[in-house]
Amino acid sequence: MLNLTADEIETLFLDLGAQGITLVVQIEHRRLSEGKGPWTALVSGPAAPDGGIRTAGCETFLQCLEGALRALRETPGDWAWLDLYL
Repeated sequence: MLNLTADEIETLFLDLGAQGITLVVQIEHRRLSEGKGPWTALVSGPAAPDGGIRTAGCETFLQCLEGALRALRETPGDWAWLDLYL
């Protein structure tokens, strides 16, 4: 599981943006009220794979972020630097 400080998360998001990635991590009120994992991450942008990446149903923010990063790491491209955060 990820163990990042707020400053490290900010740096990660800035690094992703510099690489052409938009990453949104959101909480979904409906999933929360239904007792389901409320966190969803959406990866898009010019460097994202076609169709983007969606990670949903996560119990925590960090689980959701990690799922999105691992999915991005598995796509074609120079994503080895993500290992610094994973």
